[in-house]
Amino acid sequence: MSKNKEDEFIELLSEQEICELHEAFNIFDVESDGSINSKQLIILMNSLKQYPSQKELEKILNEFNIDKNGQIYFNQFLKIMAKRLKNIKEDEDRYLKNLFSNLDRNNNGLISIHEIRYIVTHSNENISEKDIETIMKEADTDGDGLISFEEFMTIMKN
Repeated sequence: MSKNKEDEFIELLSEQEICELHEAFNIFDVESDGSINSKQLIILMNSLKQYPSQKELEKILNEFNIDKNGQIYFNQFLKIMAKRLKNIKEDEDRYLKNLFSNLDRNNNGLISIHEIRYIVTHSNENISEKDIETIMKEADTDGDGLISFEEFMTIMKN
């Protein structure tokens, strides 16, 4: 039996994320019957810094086959949130890849201190040489004097 996409999205969530989503869901499950309604869903999503438009909410309700009575059960909510969080992570990764490419001026897959200096001197940022060296030292975990994409992603996600 194959898994559907939503189940795969759930597998990307950590145990802690699932617990936090369950705790949040339970707060809005005022009837303690294991479900919330669509109005509670939008308030719950907003409380989790997810702000779906009315059109997005309608799409969510249709996509996840929410009962005609509008009741949303935790497993459905988990699938909804897993998909949204996956999309956010993909957007963040795409943004960081683009940022790395912009910093990697000679397109060799590495960022040197010279490239960082160039970016800083051509921006409106007032960063000292000491700060540039500190950035480089923190990001360059293998000590080769260059920041690889993996090192860049590690420091940007932390």
